[in-house]
Amino acid sequence: MPCPCPSDTPDPRRKSVRSISRPLLLFCLALTIAAASFMMAVPPDRPATFANPINIDYRFVLDSPSRREAADPVIVLFKDDYYLFASKSGGYWHSADMVDWKFVKPEGLPIEAYAPAVMVLDGALYYTACNIGLYRAADPKTGKWESLGKPFDVGDPDLFADDDGKVYLYYGLSYNGAISGMELDSKNQFRPVGQPWVCFRADYARHGWERRGEDNLGAPTGPGFQEGPWLEGSWMTKHAGTYYLQYAAPGTEFRGYADGVYTSASPRTIHLRAVQPVLS
Repeated sequence: MPCPCPSDTPDPRRKSVRSISRPLLLFCLALTIAAASFMMAVPPDRPATFANPINIDYRFVLDSPSRREAADPVIVLFKDDYYLFASKSGGYWHSADMVDWKFVKPEGLPIEAYAPAVMVLDGALYYTACNIGLYRAADPKTGKWESLGKPFDVGDPDLFADDDGKVYLYYGLSYNGAISGMELDSKNQFRPVGQPWVCFRADYARHGWERRGEDNLGAPTGPGFQEGPWLEGSWMTKHAGTYYLQYAAPGTEFRGYADGVYTSASPRTIHLRAVQPVLS
C-alpha cells in the first residue's frame, strides 16, 4: 500500500499559528525597542550597581542541611580595590567595582579558619581569624602573606585601626557571654597593651531580641532550657567621632538572628549610649 502523501488542502491550524505569531513578533519587537530606548536614556555617569548574592564561586556543603559556604563575610578597601574574605572559602576575592571579582588562593595563610577579620594599616593588609594569630601582606593580589606570630588567641575577632594610629582588637564567642576588647601595640609585634576589658555583656532581660528561640522566648538546648544568647560577631566602626560596636545574637540557628549596635565616645572605655537590633 503506498504511503499517504501530504494533502493539498490547507491546514486551518497553520493559519491560526500564523495569525498569532505575527502580532506576537510585533509585540516582542516593540518591547525590544522600548528597552533599548530606556537604556539609552540612562545617564552615562550613572554608577554601576550589583545584586545579591554577589556572583562569586561559592563552595557548597552537601551534608544535610545542604548550604552555601561564605559565612562571616568581611570587606575592606585597600589601594583602590575591594577585598572580600569569608569563612571556609579556600581563598579571597578582590574587585575594583564590586561587580567583577577575581579569586586569590593564598600562600602561607590559614584561610580555612572561621570568622576572618581584616584591617588596613600603614600600606599593608592584616588578617586574622579564630585562634590563628596575625598575618600581613603588602600586595594581597599576589596571595603571599607573612606570619607575625600569635600575639593574641581569641575567637571571632575584629581588628580596628583608629584614625590616631592606635589599633584595637574586639572579640567574643560564647553562650550568654560578653564582647571584649584590647589595645594592640603596632610598634611592638601587636602585643596587647595592658589588660583586656569587657565592652558589654549579654542582656536578654532588657534586650528581648537577644533571647534564644524562634520567637525569642527561650529554647530547649540539650537536656535543659536556655534563654541566654550566643554572643558573637563584633565589628567596630567610627563615624563622625562616634564609635559603633556591632554584635550578633541570639544564634545562627534562629530566624531572629540579628545584629545589634552599641554607640560610644571612646573605643577603649565603652560608655554605652544605646543598643538596638539593626539587621535580622
